[in-house]
Amino acid sequence: MASSDRSEIFLLRLASRDNDGFEDLFRSLMTHAVVKSAKTRPGAIRYLDTNTPKVIIVTDHALTNESNRAVLEKLKSYIRNGGRAIFGFDFCHYLVNRGGRGTFGFEFHNHPAASPSTSFFKEEFGVPWRLCGPGSEVFTLGSGSNLLTGTSVSPFPEQSHMVAVAVMGTGPGEEIYSFEPANNLQPPGDLRPVAIAITPVGSGYLMYFGNIRAAVARLDIRILVALCGI
Repeated sequence: MASSDRSEIFLLRLASRDNDGFEDLFRSLMTHAVVKSAKTRPGAIRYLDTNTPKVIIVTDHALTNESNRAVLEKLKSYIRNGGRAIFGFDFCHYLVNRGGRGTFGFEFHNHPAASPSTSFFKEEFGVPWRLCGPGSEVFTLGSGSNLLTGTSVSPFPEQSHMVAVAVMGTGPGEEIYSFEPANNLQPPGDLRPVAIAITPVGSGYLMYFGNIRAAVARLDIRILVALCGI
């Protein structure tokens, strides 16, 4: 397939340091799509002014900084007009390092103006997800996988072990992989830790990829390709 016929993935990488540990995973996307990236605010704005990629992957925490508000607003417009955006990778690592390591249930409020009842996702996208973790658990495939397009999700295992910074507050049908404890301590649906999630925002989709293990795994790339819709 000619490169001009391939889907395009745009990596938003605005934090000062590189995404150590995920480079191989990002490179593996090149076998499925044209991959472009921006590491500066002007570069991101120039790209988004003239291009509409298949998906935007937010790889770090920089969009939570007010200095990058112009880029965030362009991303929000892109999603609401039918785009797909995935938050994950060093975005999760930063929150772990900032908030400290704990067990599921410890919340990370990454927006500078966040209060105990708000989060970046709720403030910016109207999505009540809040971050918790990290944790090393077995996660179970959920009904959110029905929203994935462009590739078959039927080969995905019913369960997968992940080291993840999860989200809580997901609604019905938003959970792609969630934590299902094998005891009577099952939390309510909106308190269940979810490692990989998807939800519609406007005409597009907001997605979260919380698996933070550095190694490239076949399941990781398959899920990531499915989230990208390619």
